[in-house]
Amino acid sequence: MKGEGTQMVLELSPDAFTRLSRQVNKGFRIVLAERHRPLVAGRLSRYVRTLGYERFEDYLDYVEGDRAGSALSELVNRLSASQAEFNREPIHFEYFQKTLLPAMDLMPERGGNRLQVWVAGCACGEEPWMLAICLAEHYGALVHQRASILATDISAVALAHALEGVYSDETVARLPEHWRREYFDAVGDRAWRVKDRLR
Repeated sequence: MKGEGTQMVLELSPDAFTRLSRQVNKGFRIVLAERHRPLVAGRLSRYVRTLGYERFEDYLDYVEGDRAGSALSELVNRLSASQAEFNREPIHFEYFQKTLLPAMDLMPERGGNRLQVWVAGCACGEEPWMLAICLAEHYGALVHQRASILATDISAVALAHALEGVYSDETVARLPEHWRREYFDAVGDRAWRVKDRLR
């Protein structure tokens, strides 16, 4: 075991990692390379312990023995969950809003068709909500007639968070203040919820 702060990370042997990788690939077509082994061990150790296991091998016996597949789904949810924030890469959103959208409006082949945006791997929803803000800024009151967003993720937990649309102060900290007021409602002292009109 290696120390990571005060939390001990369980040892994930090469053999156990191979077993875990095969299960994840078989069930979800996710490929985990050897370089991911420390990340996987770090993300799963606390959870494995909360289930009462002190070895990944025992935890994998449990996952492989669960015929319903819920243990494997939870494993993937825990591996794929990530923290993000709004406007993390502002140059990308600025390009989308100020260059791409105006150019697409001028394309004759669009013929007034509704713009459809797909965000694959949306995690907890920061990126699709950020794109929704850009679309609302561009199209105004017509946004729901002119564009739609499909946000997907392999993690059911992340998707539930994205649908809820509630984020901490830290997560929305990079948003311009006027966007925060325009597109979010304060929830308690330190959280923000995406307004219904953006949904």
